[in-house]
Amino acid sequence: MSMHYKEVPRGLPKEEAERYATGINLVAKFVDSLEKEGILPKRFARSVAVSASQPEVIGEAIKFTDEERKALVDDGAVIYLPTGETIKAQKSARRPFWYIADGFKENGVNRLTEFPSRPIEVAIYPDPERFFVPESNSKTTDQQIALVEQDAHALRERLGLPNIGEVLPESSEATEVLFKHFDATGVRILGQDYMKDGYWSYIRTNTPTNKEGSGVAFVGGWDAADGLDVFDWLRDASDVYFHAARWVVPTGTR
Repeated sequence: MSMHYKEVPRGLPKEEAERYATGINLVAKFVDSLEKEGILPKRFARSVAVSASQPEVIGEAIKFTDEERKALVDDGAVIYLPTGETIKAQKSARRPFWYIADGFKENGVNRLTEFPSRPIEVAIYPDPERFFVPESNSKTTDQQIALVEQDAHALRERLGLPNIGEVLPESSEATEVLFKHFDATGVRILGQDYMKDGYWSYIRTNTPTNKEGSGVAFVGGWDAADGLDVFDWLRDASDVYFHAARWVVPTGTR
């Protein structure tokens, strides 16, 4: 592990982990295959690291309505639907990665590299000036969550869409969406054009990287020569290159 990747243990309440135990069922086909192999993972996350508007729906993909889709696209967003990829599968498919943190195993499954993306449509703003929640760098996780909620409220009000929200994504969702956007456009989101004040940019995710919950995964620094970086750092750390993405999702069950 590079010397700038470090963790400091801190306790994680058991009930917080158990709250998300059913989330993995979102990817029904993927779950079926894992069950057959006897390696069905348990969804594990700190609830405080997720927006309160995070959808909790099992089975069918959650998508924006036609009205929401049109308003978001007209506003400059692009929309992608994650398909259950894992970082491990992406690496096996020779997607460009520079570094991937070790993560930890929950019920025999690596929470970072083997956790599949969830079938929840995501709207992102690919413009480098709109991709990040404004002024969200140099903030702790809790401060970023508060800014994400404020940004989501402002977006709902401005577009007149009461049933959209923003979240900190899982790492597998972040990497899949970034790769999908690259396939479609050739643009490396979080690449050189997304640097801020001379620093490579990273987005904080909701993915814990140790059992204690004190470390979380960051995705970014997509150098053209070396690939995308998925590294771990302190959950409460703040720095100039740690941002929150404007990661827009539908809320609730329709």
